[in-house]
Amino acid sequence: MKRADVFALVLLAASALLCIAMGCNGCTDNDDDDSGDDDSGSGPDIQDVSNSGCKEDETDAEPAEGIDLSYADGFLTVVHTDVVYNCCLDRIDVTMQIEGTVISLYETEVAPNPCDCICRYDVTTRISGLESGTYTVNIYVNNQISVSGTIEIP
Repeated sequence: MKRADVFALVLLAASALLCIAMGCNGCTDNDDDDSGDDDSGSGPDIQDVSNSGCKEDETDAEPAEGIDLSYADGFLTVVHTDVVYNCCLDRIDVTMQIEGTVISLYETEVAPNPCDCICRYDVTTRISGLESGTYTVNIYVNNQISVSGTIEIP
């Protein structure tokens, strides 16, 4: 093999490894996430993720974690209520997988400098591009199902 051919093979292998390390799927971003990119899929997409910030408890009773689902103007709004995360998080990321009529949302707290405390948050995720039907929404925290709900999309 010529030296140039070996160099080309090494360069190709390094490019492939870099693409895999960066989480590329064919070197394009087709996974739906809340990163603000243009997820090139034509189906359902996460349009926005936000959180309430640390909520102050107004009563002595601990609120129960829950899920509120609503649909209006082409958007499914999923509110994960009273979920517990670190007080000093930067943000909460949400990724989505859909299998048939089951929507799985995976929440991940991003806390590079965590504090020694926890807070309750409401996490709101808006999803567009859903077809009519009855959907089950499962929310996962730390890869374990946390809450679940069902909604009819007209």
